[in-house]
Amino acid sequence: MIDESAVDRRVSPAERMLGAGGREHYFRVGQSALECIQKALDIASISPHRIKRILDLPCGHGRVLRYLKAAFPEAEITACDLLRDGVDYCSSMFGATALYSCDDPEDIPLHPGSFDLIWVGSLLTHLDAALWPRFLAVFRNSLCPGGLLVFTTHGRHSYQLLLDSTEYGLSNRQTTLLAYRYEGTGFAYTKYLGSESDYGHSLSHPAWVIHQLTALGGLRLVNFSEKAWDQQQDVFASIREPACEGDIRPDAGCAVLAPSCARANESAPAINSGKHLDTMVLITVITPHLARRAGIEIAPGGMQSRARMASGEEVQVSVIRLKSIRIGLARIDNLGVALYELGVMDKAAQPPLLVDGLLGADVLGQFTTTIDPDGGKLTLQLRDHPMKE
Repeated sequence: MIDESAVDRRVSPAERMLGAGGREHYFRVGQSALECIQKALDIASISPHRIKRILDLPCGHGRVLRYLKAAFPEAEITACDLLRDGVDYCSSMFGATALYSCDDPEDIPLHPGSFDLIWVGSLLTHLDAALWPRFLAVFRNSLCPGGLLVFTTHGRHSYQLLLDSTEYGLSNRQTTLLAYRYEGTGFAYTKYLGSESDYGHSLSHPAWVIHQLTALGGLRLVNFSEKAWDQQQDVFASIREPACEGDIRPDAGCAVLAPSCARANESAPAINSGKHLDTMVLITVITPHLARRAGIEIAPGGMQSRARMASGEEVQVSVIRLKSIRIGLARIDNLGVALYELGVMDKAAQPPLLVDGLLGADVLGQFTTTIDPDGGKLTLQLRDHPMKE
């Protein structure tokens, strides 16, 4: 819990969420969201002190964000919404980083592995089924490994409210169709009357939601609480798995690389006899941002070296030594790596391909590689360690 006096109680004149409950209910909803997040952190055994970067999407005019600010005063909070004046308000009043959202989730300018905590309050409750896996994938990819995603849905309680009241402002025909589809498949959606956008009203049974998470992969469900947010919406909390595509993360003092990181230079690998992968990088490279995320101290005036990039350009790099580097279940100890800002690897890709590091020949040379071009898969197997059936 937090001291309520630490919560900024200014409300935007443009706020549309005050409703019939007025200010009292408005702030109670924000407090309830924070309680759901704190419960999820506790169940996931994540210390609040580890939360340094937070995404609130959709942020609105800060109904929940103000509570995140009070609970995590040292964290960098990003406010994201289609409602640009809401984003601007959160930025100017609460010091949040402003980020304008997009209708297509893949177009939202979020960087991979950027957040320790993502709060998604009442977004999926307004989207059709086809958009769910796309948004969930964006949230998964935007979390650092071990990061927490907390999102809300309209579940069984909302279905009952739909039958018992006119709270959602739908026509009798819409209500009947929603109930019929929900009862048949566990999911239903309808657009709001007169709406030209994809923003509407959805119902999703908990089992249907869990199936979406399972089908997506990379998010491990740690908590489900029925009608936990303001005694209305269901709350799901999932942890980003450490072995998802694209991961490079700190873990107990080690830098951890998922096997797919070897794809970072996939635009021009040379394959010899199906046994060797040449990424055109002799020494493993990590970005300064990754080093900071891993808690690696970069001493000024440390060891420097010249390195030749795949383009032929020679650059000055810092060289540091890692306690270990982990690739899947394999671990290589006492490894020297170069620090270099790699930037965008493939500008033509959508979204642009950003990486945290490149596995060099110093690491890849210790593996036998198998490449399946048709399936788009690369398998690394540590030499002299046969793969178990």
